[in-house]
Amino acid sequence: MTQQRCSFCRAPAKQVEKIIFGTHFNICSDCIRTCLAVLDGEGDTGWTLSTSPQRCNNCDRRPSEGYRHVMNRATYSPRICERCIRLFTEMLLREMPTIEDEVQAIFQNVFETDDETEQDTSSDDTLDDNTRPQEETRDPLQQMRNDI
Repeated sequence: MTQQRCSFCRAPAKQVEKIIFGTHFNICSDCIRTCLAVLDGEGDTGWTLSTSPQRCNNCDRRPSEGYRHVMNRATYSPRICERCIRLFTEMLLREMPTIEDEVQAIFQNVFETDDETEQDTSSDDTLDDNTRPQEETRDPLQQMRNDI
């Protein structure tokens, strides 16, 4: 079985944050970020804007149709047009959790844990005040700091 890799940097899928599997090539989130930087004029070693008339390997658009193409010359990667780069960026942004989503998940976990603790202590009615375990007060912000 062949290992799935990014067609642009050749990194295995297990070593990258996220990878989009296409029909003609695969591209990882790091390469998408690099493509965006190249489009913005920030060069990266081996990466270049292609001026050849060849088509985008994803959507078959030519540079003559008004789309700039990016490729990694160091790995002889496929060409990808700026339209496809932006499309893949949107796909990654939809799939990746935002900071707000992560904070909400942390708070949700804290409150679920507190609910479980309350249920456990309510079943200990036979214990007197001296033998009852002290409930831990949890500050959600402190919990967030500990999780980070």
